[in-house]
Amino acid sequence: MRCDSDLKSKEHKRAYATVEVDAKRRALNEFIRTSGIFDGVFDFDAVTIDRTNGTLTPEFQPNSTIGGPGNLLNANRAGLAAMSNATDIRIFKPP
Repeated sequence: MRCDSDLKSKEHKRAYATVEVDAKRRALNEFIRTSGIFDGVFDFDAVTIDRTNGTLTPEFQPNSTIGGPGNLLNANRAGLAAMSNATDIRIFKPP
């Protein structure tokens, strides 16, 4: 079984990435989603990212739940729960 998850967005207003790196990330994610070489894709980017600015949606930013300020790169507990809920485990069912 070949399965992959896409690369989560990096907030390019900070030092984590540049606009060029984000463009490469988006291109790779598009390839992962549409190439057909994987049996399935867990599209965490679609679940957690604000499409208007490429950052984590506010409810998934580390400052928005217990745990204190974070890096805006890794989702908070609510974001992790959203990614978990978006994961269809039926892909692991034997054929």
